[in-house]
Amino acid sequence: GRIFSYFPNIPDNAFVIQASIWNNSVTFNVSHGTGGANPPNADVWSSEALLANEWVSVSFLYENQQLELTINGEVVDTSTYEGPIAESSINSQLFFGMLAQEPNERFSGYLDEFSISSLDSGEATLIGYWNFDEGEGSIVYDQTELGNDGTIYNATWSTDVPILGCL
Repeated sequence: GRIFSYFPNIPDNAFVIQASIWNNSVTFNVSHGTGGANPPNADVWSSEALLANEWVSVSFLYENQQLELTINGEVVDTSTYEGPIAESSINSQLFFGMLAQEPNERFSGYLDEFSISSLDSGEATLIGYWNFDEGEGSIVYDQTELGNDGTIYNATWSTDVPILGCL
């Protein structure tokens, strides 16, 4: 199922950045549907299956046409995307755990933290951070000053979260 999906509102074109888990492997995809038979797209995949019931740190990077997938601090795959990329839009939709166009492809697992950063001249700027620490309710709060809070649908809160730091 989908870990996250992002769909800027672009008239007459489809653009997507998404990450999913299929057959216990992680994939990260950037694509742009231009109406042709072979729209620009790029994918990166983990070659080894994830272990069940184990927390995993996953990061996805898109910078200068390069996609990168990192699992537990190790780069596992890279690719190049040479198509157009969408500009930011107030009509954009970011979904955690699902793809709005395919609601039956839901993520089956736990999300503990999710962040989005913008890179400019090698300097990272945090533009969204959700730690999922609310514990109840239907709102997940963006911890940045930008306040991009989200609504949670059909999720269950859990105390089964990774413990960080030294023991």
